Amino acid sequence: MQKLAADFPDVPGYRADSASGLNNLGLLLTDLGREKEAEESHRKGLALWEKLTADFPAVPEHRAGLARNEAGLGLSEKSMGRLNEGEGWYRKALALQEKLASDFPAVPEYRSDLAWSQGILGELHRRLGRWAVEEAWYRKALAIREQLADEFLAVPEYRAGVAWSLNRLGCEIVQPNHSDRGRGTEAGAGPVRRPAPAVVEPGITSARRTRTARSGT
Repeated sequence: MQKLAADFPDVPGYRADSASGLNNLGLLLTDLGREKEAEESHRKGLALWEKLTADFPAVPEHRAGLARNEAGLGLSEKSMGRLNEGEGWYRKALALQEKLASDFPAVPEYRSDLAWSQGILGELHRRLGRWAVEEAWYRKALAIREQLADEFLAVPEYRAGVAWSLNRLGCEIVQPNHSDRGRGTEAGAGPVRRPAPAVVEPGITSARRTRTARSGT
């Protein structure tokens, strides 16, 4: 696909397919623990999406692809422990996804992408120890996913997203007489937040359904 994109640069669909493939490869490499290669693949995809959005600013699918690539790069940075850099990429993705979800409410994938980024931002803030911020992001993602699951009963991906968000919130339910990352509390002194285990959100692995932008071909 990259050769097609290079040989026929005037066909935006080839470039979009190539960019999506690079992003998906980056997700797979992250799954395999090959973070540096993942970052390289994401950055190659990012360059393609940025050029597509500049060439075709009226095509929302290209902006959606750019946002997914930015989120993928954020995931790569988070996997390497560069949490602040990862947060920056997630917020760039969110800015695009929030506008797409607002401008095109009839396209459920834009809302799903937004919820995905919100959920991963919650996970990132968990690693940073920002408990209240973490919970707020999980709840934002849950609200969108519950709405999607109600509107599209036949789409199991949306129900899985609801289950993931509920799981994350459930792991964050305050538990009595537990210590918070080793910070002691008096028995019976009240509930203490228990850190949640790392859990992969549905859809962030390489198995995530590819959505390629063919508009403008």
